[in-house]
Amino acid sequence: MNAHPRQQGPLRRVPVIPDADAQREAVVDTFVRTSVALAHQAFDKNINALDYVRKTWGSAEARSAELITRAVSLPAMTTATGWAAELAHVATQFLAALTPVSAGAALLNRGLQLRFDGLKNILLPTIAQGVAAFIGEGKPIPVVQFQTAAGVTLTPHSLKLITGATYEMLVSSDAESIFRAVLIESAARGLDAALFSANAATADAPAGLLNGISPATPSSSSVLTDAMMADLSALGGAVARVAGDNIAFIAAPEQALAMRLMVENLEYPVLSTAALPAKSVVAVAANALVSGFAPLPEIDISRESTLHWETAPAEIVGSGGVIAAPTGSLAQSDRIALRMKMQAAWALRASNAIAFANNVAW
Repeated sequence: MNAHPRQQGPLRRVPVIPDADAQREAVVDTFVRTSVALAHQAFDKNINALDYVRKTWGSAEARSAELITRAVSLPAMTTATGWAAELAHVATQFLAALTPVSAGAALLNRGLQLRFDGLKNILLPTIAQGVAAFIGEGKPIPVVQFQTAAGVTLTPHSLKLITGATYEMLVSSDAESIFRAVLIESAARGLDAALFSANAATADAPAGLLNGISPATPSSSSVLTDAMMADLSALGGAVARVAGDNIAFIAAPEQALAMRLMVENLEYPVLSTAALPAKSVVAVAANALVSGFAPLPEIDISRESTLHWETAPAEIVGSGGVIAAPTGSLAQSDRIALRMKMQAAWALRASNAIAFANNVAW
């Protein structure tokens, strides 16, 4: 008679691995749905935003929306259980959700990410590391003192946008999709434009990664594949001593597509951004890139404001009484304005962690 098999040792517990894509989508869903609910509340004071979320998307979503609205309306401590502790991952998840349309978000996700959590600045000193050595038995082991020096400082700056929506747009069946597109695509474009610029730091914005960096001379080979390989090797080699093998290439859309089509089995990530002019390619040591974010992108809604409808807005009434144009009243046109603010900063921990070339032949 066959004996029943016996359990050999304790049962093994297999951990459940969270779906990162699902987590990102859940965070953005909550953020967008809270925006939609607040917009409904702005149009109709009889509507409570949290009740609207609960009735439309369920109680679980209402709980997440409650955390967001509380954090926006009152100071939030990210260490407080049941408050913003649950929000501490929202900024990084929101940033991750931008990656399909933002090379900047994809690049920042590959570097070191920190949270400001109410801090005015984050200081990252550099540390001169010691080197291990083989020492014979009984012989004295060297004692290495790690020397620190001033490194980089992250100072938060606010990435902001305002967009308008009509009541008809809000009550349409596509309201959630429209708000999602506006929030994600606008944030992505603004982030890329700032990150991959050569602009110096100001009181309002961090320096672009290309600030103070001289472009490399591109290859002059008339064979396009040879020119490409020479350029990529030169740029990658320029940051390799900092990056090791953690190199990311960022290119204008035309060059990013050419790299994917012409280079087989390229092991390094290639990120495309319209923020770079055509014929431009950048190599970055991703491990030397550090960024900081507030725990939560903030949203608020207004229905009473007067806005200057311009991507480069001026004061409504400027010096000398000059009135900006075109301006419009939200109440008069039956619209609401959604404003998003997201505190962010970034820096490279080494000056040789980035290299770029313009006017490549390919």
